[in-house]
Formats: sequence, structure tokens, C-alpha cells
Amino acid sequence: MSLRPPAVKQGVTNKCWAACMEGWSYISWYWPNTGQDVFVQKYGSTGGALDARSTQFAQFVQDWNLGMAFYDAGQFTASAASSLINSDWGYFMFIEMQGPGASHARLAFDVINGQIRAMEPADGQPDFIVGPPDGLGKLMILSPAL
Repeated sequence: MSLRPPAVKQGVTNKCWAACMEGWSYISWYWPNTGQDVFVQKYGSTGGALDARSTQFAQFVQDWNLGMAFYDAGQFTASAASSLINSDWGYFMFIEMQGPGASHARLAFDVINGQIRAMEPADGQPDFIVGPPDGLGKLMILSPAL
């Protein structure tokens, strides 16, 4: 189990990834504290989104030493989540495809009884959520542990 990150809300729809990174940077020993606006200015595309096809995305994963893993809907397991949480890095960001061209990022910090605990950056939603990893859609996982 890792420390619960601070609740960081995205404010603008396309900034969920940046809100996750802000929260992650505030609790990590390996990164400087960095606000979401800095992430958006440096790595964001139109509207602040993180576009995995862009050169900014390539620079983002390089600058922050993030590896990637991909899972089809329903294929991410509690065991895989636990391995990432129990690594030296202690956290991971998961970006779930929610429809054509639409995705949403959350920051995972714990797995209890097969359920992922994560920081939810969406405005109007609870600060923290709990749910089964196999209930998630198609995922891109970002973590220094990969």
C-alpha cells in the first residue's frame, strides 16, 4: 500500500492526466512537486489533452521516466495492479478508453481485497474511488515500474 495521494481535481475536462500527475508528484520522493498547469503547458495538446500520438506525449513519458502497458477491456487484474503498487514506485496512472477518442485518467495507490483504490480527478465525482480492475475498459497503464 502506498500513501493516499492528495485529491486533485482537473477543473477542465481534458486535464485529468495532469491532475493525476500533480497529485502523484506531491507524494513521490522521486519527482519535484509540479502543478497540473505546468504539465498541460509542456505536454498537453489542444484543450490540454494528453495525445498519445503526439511528440509531446513521447517527451512526457521520457521526461518522467514512465513505461507503458496496454490491456484489453476486462483483462487488467488485481495481481497486475498489486505488482505495480508494491514496486519501488508505489503508484500508477491508468487511462481508460471510454469511447471513440475519449479517455479518462486516474491515479491508483492501493489494492485491497482485489479492488483498486484510486484518486478520481473528475469534478463532481468523489475524490477517491474503489472498484474491480477487471471491470475497467481498455487501458493504458503508465508507471516508472514498467
